[in-house]
Amino acid sequence: MSSPKGLGLFGNILYVTDVDEVISINVETNAIIKKHPVTDAGMLNDISIDKDGTVFITDMDTGKILILKDDTISLWKSDIVKPNGIFVEENRVLIASSDGKFTSYNKTSKKATVICEGISKGDGIERMNSGSYLVSNWKGEVFLVKNGKLTSLLSTKENNIETADIGIIKDENTLLIPTFFNNKLVAYKVNE
Repeated sequence: MSSPKGLGLFGNILYVTDVDEVISINVETNAIIKKHPVTDAGMLNDISIDKDGTVFITDMDTGKILILKDDTISLWKSDIVKPNGIFVEENRVLIASSDGKFTSYNKTSKKATVICEGISKGDGIERMNSGSYLVSNWKGEVFLVKNGKLTSLLSTKENNIETADIGIIKDENTLLIPTFFNNKLVAYKVNE
């Protein structure tokens, strides 16, 4: 891999975005199962996997959301401004974009509804047990989005520590943040 970004696990298969392809890896054998090239890819970024195994992928540079289903990559939605973070739910797909918008797309109609604005350079999305969302930006901030309201929870900008995509251990309300150039994985307890 040359520049892996998004990771998503479904069963024993780990899906990884790597610039212009999605790689599927068997986590039990550590073997690459298949590489799925994406024609005309700009920069594949984040991944989220639906409950049926459909892999949703953001292509930040082309403004597209792609899907990988039945070993085939296809277009799901286009004309999105710099989509980065993605989180798939039962009836909608959530996107954190570089333009500062946190947007919901209806899975059937693909109609966009802006949940909130103000998350410049949006990156990672995680859902809390309460139904609220944690959204990071790569400049070093983490926000809580609750009932459409945005609250800053963490900022490491002044220390020049940039955040990347985020993860969560739901049972423990623990937020995991890999840093870009600080070479650390940091963890925080989150209380709403």
